[in-house]
Amino acid sequence: MKNLLIFLCAALLFSSCSLKDKEFSPEPSVKELSWVKEKMNEYSACTCITIIAEAKYENETVIEVSPADPACNGISQVYNKEGNFLFSSINTGKYADYMANRTERKIVWTCSR
Repeated sequence: MKNLLIFLCAALLFSSCSLKDKEFSPEPSVKELSWVKEKMNEYSACTCITIIAEAKYENETVIEVSPADPACNGISQVYNKEGNFLFSSINTGKYADYMANRTERKIVWTCSR
């Protein structure tokens, strides 16, 4: 039993060392995604302040493109990380659920006039 315990501890030690040797490549920043870059370019000459925000919703990273200018009425759009449209603020029920349940929201880009 003692030999088995020593073997298991040694195996655990060596396997944890080999994990450290593996290269860690973090997920790219939302701003580095090609479709987000296109949205940033599209809104760069904004007349109404527009933001791009990253958030968690239903265990998924989502990207929100929203007007942030109180003088402008606009439609917020929510996409998955691949750039597929999920829903907008026109779908009031889904958007209300998103607003109530999104977490870890952070603004990653704002257009400047």
